[in-house]
Amino acid sequence: MILVNALIKPIYLFGIDRNIQLIVGTEAYGNYVNILNFTFILQFISDFGLQNYMSRFVSQDSTNAKNTYSKILSFKLILSIVYFLLTLFLAWIWYGEEFNIRFVAHVCLNQIFVSSIFFIRANISGLGLYKTDSFISVLDRLYLIVLGGIFILSPALKSNVTINFFVWIQTVSLFLCFLTGLIVLMSHHFKFNIIKVSKSDLIKILTASLPFAMIYLTSAVFYKSDNIWLVKLLPDGKLQSGIFAASLRLYEAMSMISLAFGSLLLAMFSRSFMDKNILHNLLKTSVSILLIISILLAFSGYFYSMEINSMLYHNGDPYWVRILSIMMLCFIPGSINYIFSSYLQAIHREKLLLRIYFILALLSILLNLIFVPILKAEGSAWVFFIVQLLLFVIQIFFIRSELNFGFNSIMRQLVFISTAFFLYFVIAKYCHFAIFYKLSLSAALIFLMAFITGIARITEFKKFLALKKW
Repeated sequence: MILVNALIKPIYLFGIDRNIQLIVGTEAYGNYVNILNFTFILQFISDFGLQNYMSRFVSQDSTNAKNTYSKILSFKLILSIVYFLLTLFLAWIWYGEEFNIRFVAHVCLNQIFVSSIFFIRANISGLGLYKTDSFISVLDRLYLIVLGGIFILSPALKSNVTINFFVWIQTVSLFLCFLTGLIVLMSHHFKFNIIKVSKSDLIKILTASLPFAMIYLTSAVFYKSDNIWLVKLLPDGKLQSGIFAASLRLYEAMSMISLAFGSLLLAMFSRSFMDKNILHNLLKTSVSILLIISILLAFSGYFYSMEINSMLYHNGDPYWVRILSIMMLCFIPGSINYIFSSYLQAIHREKLLLRIYFILALLSILLNLIFVPILKAEGSAWVFFIVQLLLFVIQIFFIRSELNFGFNSIMRQLVFISTAFFLYFVIAKYCHFAIFYKLSLSAALIFLMAFITGIARITEFKKFLALKKW
């Protein structure tokens, strides 16, 4: 799963998505991301927490899941229609004279496909089909790489590449991925009968999924609203949105691994809910593994941000580099947050998570209103960092007992992180050879330090792998 996500999605982000930005221009791409994130935030209406609800429900009661699926499917179709119409209405109010109904409607359609695919994947992972879920999680990107690559790499076809073209190939790719997921569920005897949902069933589904829906909305506000505020608050907002999106692209590429961890662990946490020993060991081991990966990726991006920015965007502007550096440091708490959030949802503490997300969503809006007019895209980067760090600290506080965070454990973590930072600094500044060799040497030393400090233990890793047999 990690290998697939580490290969396919970054290839899409840097081979297709990045080239689209270079071809159409930073400002045009920034406007697209602005619309995309606007529709993404409102997607909680279409999903309404059904993805996480079904993932946990199927994990804990796979026998009745097949019958429940048909009831929820009817509900989801209604929600998708409501989402589509309401998003168009709100976009008309928000964007005013710049509102392009055809473009917004097309992006909304893609978001409905995305939500539907996530819903299908929730059922697949809930059945314990983790490899199949991992494959479907990258299938739409695989289609996009093939379709987009044909046009981008062909001199005769490259002139046809526009933002509208990009949205269309996403539609085709998502539709093909959607069909594949349906076929998988049908092979496991899931029925797709659209049946009338009784009032009692509707209330039951709404009550169970509402906390997940609100979690989605509030988290989307502080994860995806930065570009929207840049366009709304600045005269050159579309350009600033494109600049911020360029740095966020690397963050999202690295997040593919942590997001895959979080999605998979939500089902695994749910399946081991009744066995606290397995549950807590799974949590601690997964955090340790992801911490090592996060340190490697974040420090690599931070210490070589100038080289990375020049390579990706042919731009050595210190302004772009500062934004990228901030986003790279943000990745350490941000990646671990995926695991903590999945854990809190799996153990039925979604109300606590919702309160945390609600406060952080309000804080994110307030900080954007303060920092964006002054620092522009760099202000958005600082807001993103502050919110992710606060989320990390707050979640640590509430699950500290499960992590068994004593004084010795905290000291090991601090020694590991500070030593890793020092090693990266020394190698980046004083070792005069190619970046590839610098990164390889840094990675080798970090893994060595992880075992020396006790962050990584072979016995715990074996237990983690053994869970796939459970």
